[in-house]
Amino acid sequence: MYDLIIIGMGPSGMSAGLYAKRSNLNVLILESNAPGGTLLKVKNIDNYLGFSNTSGKDLALSMFNHIQDLGIEYKIENVLKIENKKEYKEIITNKEKYKTKTILITSGKSINKLIINNENIIADNISYCVICDGALYKDKNVVLIEETSDDTEKLYLDNIAKDLKVLKKEEIKNINIENNLVKEIKTSDETIKTDGVFVASGDNIATEFDKDLDIRENGKIKINDKYETKVEGIYASGDVIKKDICQVCNAVSEGAEAVISIIKYLGVNKRWMFL
Repeated sequence: MYDLIIIGMGPSGMSAGLYAKRSNLNVLILESNAPGGTLLKVKNIDNYLGFSNTSGKDLALSMFNHIQDLGIEYKIENVLKIENKKEYKEIITNKEKYKTKTILITSGKSINKLIINNENIIADNISYCVICDGALYKDKNVVLIEETSDDTEKLYLDNIAKDLKVLKKEEIKNINIENNLVKEIKTSDETIKTDGVFVASGDNIATEFDKDLDIRENGKIKINDKYETKVEGIYASGDVIKKDICQVCNAVSEGAEAVISIIKYLGVNKRWMFL
């Protein structure tokens, strides 16, 4: 039986794995795809301290190499379900069943696709992270495509851009792309010339393996200040939790903090010594 199983191998999951291993926990990380999560889709990163100009892929690889150097056990398997047993938790994947004392969910969130007229719009100046890429469009004309009433991304861009237009996806009739760059966005009322397009993050659920636990609220996992969900022994950190800012720096910090809480929980819960 594992002391801790981490679901997700993005920055938060790998940070948690590092702290768990260094604390002598018997830990396993499960990842359904490639280590790095949505970080693999970020072209440029210049706001993570110590990495002034790198790609998401390179940063993810550096983190993964660190995990391997420490000999942390990981498996590429798709988690299908979590069962909350009386004395332990059981994780069911597409390949195996695993017993564990605690679980940390760091499965992140899925990225909204910009689909217009049943076409997935792809261009070099479309960004899915306002705080990551907003500074690149200082004093330029940008469009923010939002799905919720959360003003965080709007306020951030409004302080940087020369002109900001906010649209709902359903308002867009057509997008004009030239040389792999969005040049114009057409609505029923106007044609908007733009230097860049931001797709608001929203609250997409990347996975549904935790649906039976009922620990989500509007798509995100609700936690307390110890990263505990309402289910004893199950924790969450990173972009999967309810929070205002989704950045690599706070995902890494949250993974570390969650493990500290888990260590305290395991130390107090003496029943584990009999399992």
